[in-house]
Amino acid sequence: MLFRSNTPLPFGAVSVVVKDNFAYLGGFDAGLFVVDVADTRAPRLVNNVKFPRIRNPMGNRFPFQIFRALASQEDKERFPYKMGRTWWLHVEDNRLYVCDENTGLYVLDLSDPANPKQLGHFVNDKSWPEGPGLQQGAANDVDVVDGIAYVAVDSRGMQVVDVSRCDTPSLLAHYDPWAKYKWETAPGHMVQVVVKDGLAYLTAGEAGLYVIDVTTPTNPRLVATHPIPKGVGCSWGLAVVGDHVFITYCAFDPGAFKLGLKGGWEIVRIDRETAR
Repeated sequence: MLFRSNTPLPFGAVSVVVKDNFAYLGGFDAGLFVVDVADTRAPRLVNNVKFPRIRNPMGNRFPFQIFRALASQEDKERFPYKMGRTWWLHVEDNRLYVCDENTGLYVLDLSDPANPKQLGHFVNDKSWPEGPGLQQGAANDVDVVDGIAYVAVDSRGMQVVDVSRCDTPSLLAHYDPWAKYKWETAPGHMVQVVVKDGLAYLTAGEAGLYVIDVTTPTNPRLVATHPIPKGVGCSWGLAVVGDHVFITYCAFDPGAFKLGLKGGWEIVRIDRETAR
């Protein structure tokens, strides 16, 4: 049986993590939703944490003008009017790490679980001179190991961020295999990231799977790739169990918008010893 919160989410949600009696949902343009799930038969929306939304510097460029005209008929807070969308989340101890697209990574304190408080914020805005407080490429997903955050940054690869001091997160390294490309022409787009035993696994959209050695976090090193099967759109979700990587595939290509592609899933074995 399906139970729903009696308060609808205006843009829906892309992700969810649960800690104790609270669920935290990444709500796209609307930010972060906090839901009390102590009674799973009657979940209650108790908070909506909103992050800054910054005007899109590309809003006057084609084809964004078309999207703008269409979006204005519905809600002026929708893309491409503003930059920033809350995507995937990670909970570690009493901290919630939130990826908010071009506005970066937020670290929230869950001491009061119904009222998360911002502890720190990281955005690599040096990579996007067109607007302060923005980074080129979306912060899509994050995994945190031993005080270090590994952020999948869409067409900009992976950022390694020291979050041991939550109030002042700092960039340790940036692995960017597609630095010379724009979003629409990049050979891949990093979506999800899992870090396990010194290796970072990233689904890279149409580029398949990337495996990066992060035993030295300041010097991430690509050690293996796995291409997508022929005729398949792009890699999306993943899970790592032992030497096996479970990958899901979507039936689209975010860069080229090709038609006739297929989706599905695959189990890949990665030899950790040879991968190093």
